[in-house]
Amino acid sequence: MKNLKNGMKKALMIVSLVGGGLGALPATAHAYYVQPMVMVTPGEVEAQVSNETYLTLNCSVRVVGITASGQWITSWANLVVPPGGFEYAYVYSTYEPFMNGQATAQCQTVGGYGF
Repeated sequence: MKNLKNGMKKALMIVSLVGGGLGALPATAHAYYVQPMVMVTPGEVEAQVSNETYLTLNCSVRVVGITASGQWITSWANLVVPPGGFEYAYVYSTYEPFMNGQATAQCQTVGGYGF
């Protein structure tokens, strides 16, 4: 019985040391820019944000369409991109065709654990 108590004390001490050590690790998030793939048609500018990591990303995406007269139409979107997946953001024009477009995306790992 005495050996059992000593064994349980050691196991409990190890669990508390490991668990306490993991709880003390800082949860850091890494933010970085991702270059979306952009497709321009007369009626819309489409931005595809791809995630080539093994972590879920939360991305803030800005899509800009430039019309024939030089007017800039901007759209913002917040996207959650699953690992190995992709999501889309759009800007639309119903009165003047788009001649050019661009997009930027700033992403952060979900859950706060970076790589």
